Amino acid sequence: MYRYDWEIFVTDTLVRKLQGFSELEDPESIPRDLIADILASVGGFPYTEVQYDENERTQIGERLFHEAIKHTLSEIYRPIFNVGFIYSNSEDDSFEEEIVGSASIDINRATSNELEALPGVGSVLAERIVNERRKEGLYKSLEDVVERVDGIGRTFLLNAGYSSRFDAPSQRIGESDTILDNIESDFSNLLQLQDGETEFERFLAVLDMIASVCATSPHPSSLESEIRNLIPEFVQVDEQTDWLGILWSSNYYYDVPELIRASAQSVKVCMFHIAFPDENHPSHKLLEALVEVYNAGALVQVLLDRDRTNDPYLSTVINTPAKAYLEQQGVSCRFDKEDSLLHSKFIVIDKKLLILGSHNWSAGSYFHFDDLSLVVSSKKLAEQLSDRFDHLWDAAI
Repeated sequence: MYRYDWEIFVTDTLVRKLQGFSELEDPESIPRDLIADILASVGGFPYTEVQYDENERTQIGERLFHEAIKHTLSEIYRPIFNVGFIYSNSEDDSFEEEIVGSASIDINRATSNELEALPGVGSVLAERIVNERRKEGLYKSLEDVVERVDGIGRTFLLNAGYSSRFDAPSQRIGESDTILDNIESDFSNLLQLQDGETEFERFLAVLDMIASVCATSPHPSSLESEIRNLIPEFVQVDEQTDWLGILWSSNYYYDVPELIRASAQSVKVCMFHIAFPDENHPSHKLLEALVEVYNAGALVQVLLDRDRTNDPYLSTVINTPAKAYLEQQGVSCRFDKEDSLLHSKFIVIDKKLLILGSHNWSAGSYFHFDDLSLVVSSKKLAEQLSDRFDHLWDAAI
């Protein structure tokens, strides 16, 4: 077992690639330590059973950094208000202090230069506020700042209370074309959201935003100190597969129930969405196939996604009727862990046949979307997916 530092994944190749996403002239100006902090938030426990070469480290670093970008893009800051005031020494002898209007500063987005404008905050404290936010996540209140940042005292609490605010990532992006799943395009989207006089200021603001959001809501493996499989294992199809079939769009709807009915021992279904508003819905055909093989003595288990906090997918609402129906028929059905998104769509039949691809169990997937799934006859692959299902099932409720 090897322990590694996240800095090894911030390779020269990755840094040059990030430089190419903007107009930065000097790649050495890019703060590698900040990128390493971001990777730590999404990368899990820093241990592995193998040593990675430089090419693998670059691939892992890019994949994890893109994961962090997409996580950040899924949360947009909505300012609540931008008006504040500070107490200032009065120039009029009749008054000791006067109230002066000022723009309020969002502590969760402000740069160190902007934070210096707050009463009682100099360059040293401003840097401490930013560094703490990057490492431990967004602040909740002024009291939270006082508790977490050395050197910030009650004077700051009194003086800054009317000129600061704490915006949270409160708005999810719903447009399908906002996250393009291309690291350069997604990074460019974040750059466009930033203000700054120079390209470097905007670039640093993007890294700051990513670090803050990911530290606030790290990957479950990072949160629970679990090791992530940073390089997936692949099985050669030509050596491990007996045959492979393709299910285009509606073929899935017509063929999958028959494949399920042909099972003799077990059916394990892992599905993001099973839409079943009533028994006239097309999904009834697939659910009935599960009930039939269950009544014939097969082990049938169904694992469904449920919403995390602020998830926009309505998984719990969509999946609850199907879960209730299956349980009424005696079929075991569970929701996945609340702190993870179960986006998988696969079925393992008798540990020798697997169906996996983009199809959800929904009318859109059956008849309207250009979904594609594969049917693979492979004992080796089916056993791997069965083990994966069992791991998810044991962690579910």
